Amino acid sequence: SALLNFFQNEECQAIVGERMDGGTIPQLLSVLEASTENNIKILLVDIMTTFIKSNATNRVIVFNEGCIGLVIDILQDAMHCLVSNIPKSEIVIRYCCGFLAGWPDDEDHVQQNILDEGGLKALLEALQVMVDDMPSLTFLTGTLLSLSLKEDRARMLAQERVVGVVKELMMALVVDDPNEKVLMICAQIIHNIAQSGTEPLMEADIIVGLFDVMEKVITMVGFQVTCMKILMTLWMANPGNVRQEIVDEGGMNLVLSLFSNAVKEADVLVACFPLLQQMIAHAINDPSPESPLSEAEVQVVVALLSFHPNNPDILRAALQALVVLTQDQSNKYDIVRQRGVESVMQT
Repeated sequence: SALLNFFQNEECQAIVGERMDGGTIPQLLSVLEASTENNIKILLVDIMTTFIKSNATNRVIVFNEGCIGLVIDILQDAMHCLVSNIPKSEIVIRYCCGFLAGWPDDEDHVQQNILDEGGLKALLEALQVMVDDMPSLTFLTGTLLSLSLKEDRARMLAQERVVGVVKELMMALVVDDPNEKVLMICAQIIHNIAQSGTEPLMEADIIVGLFDVMEKVITMVGFQVTCMKILMTLWMANPGNVRQEIVDEGGMNLVLSLFSNAVKEADVLVACFPLLQQMIAHAINDPSPESPLSEAEVQVVVALLSFHPNNPDILRAALQALVVLTQDQSNKYDIVRQRGVESVMQT
């Protein structure tokens, strides 16, 4: 405890890295590796987290001494101890997760080392074990987000069924008191994986799960914006079955619900329009009588022209949606066109 207090002082952090020849960190890691007491593990992992957040010199020493692999081993052992009801095992898990999440995103060698040391398996297990511990979930999802930033690693995460685990976590989080920060990180992870163009993404029934979560937190602005980006990415990258699934699962109704609940949130509206336009075009080109596009639904597009008369982004998007509507060769939307012309002229 005394050492932790000492190392949390900024002047002392510099002394450790620069004036003690790096000897302090290896000695502490030797103690950490040998310790069987959870209290000692917690303090020493906390000290290592303090080091990696202090300065680049200390980060290099901690990395070079193999601390990441050691902490992953401790994390895996702590999850076994948790099953055996050994006291403070959940706190050890939380501090290990905090250590792995404490590294800067731009240190690529660190992310690779986490994977090389078996960290992904440990992270996914911890996500399922610590589902009720919000600090741990924040650390865990933050680490997964860092791992998903690079396209090749994002594809690897998809292969390891990360999307399914993250989707299940999101569905669990919206049951009681949704945590916006963690939900937002989860959505960003899925978006990064979706952008990597991986087929296994769809095996997680992601669209159904995503719709369920979005409907339960319909007013959560940042989360909805990211989810719309996910859906748009999937729509553009996976024509055919995926597009039909988005339509069949009620994509149009979801977008219209977002419009009505976020009519004052310009970011949500702008994020919704690209998918709305695609679904309008899809409905116009769909010869079946079950086409999901109705006159009442399309009127929303016209109405939005008057909701934000001074927002060029929304006006542009609404007008583009009207342009798509003019491609319809039936008489289905004549009334809408007439009102659309009136709104355009007023605009």
